[in-house]
Amino acid sequence: MASLAVFLLIVFACLSAPFYAKWAAVDPFASTLDAVIQIDGVDVPVMEQSTEGLGLGYTPLGPTWRLGIYFLGADSQGRDVMARMLYGGLISLLISGAATIFTLILGTAAGLIAGYFGGVTDTVLSRLLDVLWAFPIYLLAISLSIVTIAQGISIGPIEIESGSLWLPVIIIGIVYIPYVARPIRGQVLSLRHSEFVLAAINLGCRGRGSCGATSCPTSPQR
Repeated sequence: MASLAVFLLIVFACLSAPFYAKWAAVDPFASTLDAVIQIDGVDVPVMEQSTEGLGLGYTPLGPTWRLGIYFLGADSQGRDVMARMLYGGLISLLISGAATIFTLILGTAAGLIAGYFGGVTDTVLSRLLDVLWAFPIYLLAISLSIVTIAQGISIGPIEIESGSLWLPVIIIGIVYIPYVARPIRGQVLSLRHSEFVLAAINLGCRGRGSCGATSCPTSPQR
């Protein structure tokens, strides 16, 4: 329960990233090398002139530990580290959530189709899943990312640019499809050969629910 509470707190904080950036009046994606903030009525530059060695370069502001005023300090470009961290978590949540939905949809569909129809359909889908399963997860993900990130994806009318967040969603989703499809296929095969299904088929029931017998076990009267 404690871990769940911490996890929900992290999710809530990441989801509030746009509101935090607006409240703190910072743009986490724009450089602010000449920005100046006030701490206790004193103007403090976000990027201070270095005092070490030859005095070349700038030193970013350290943590102020004050919400809304560079709580975790600034990075080398003068950007609010707190706001950028929250936005990074938000993007990670979006990618992981969308990839999970993508994997569940395709994996469930592949497992149901392979287990239900069997025969050639099952053989073809199973071999495709075996090909995906044969590669180590991270090696396959890296290989797909190298190919797609440079050129993007173009499948008929669907075009995804190289910088789109849909690319990692699709890559992660494809990599994990076998881990969802395999168990579902096994469950469908088990149900397909169970006694009540075989009995219904012997009575004349078909795949779409129609029954050739005068009294079907699935009819409301029985």
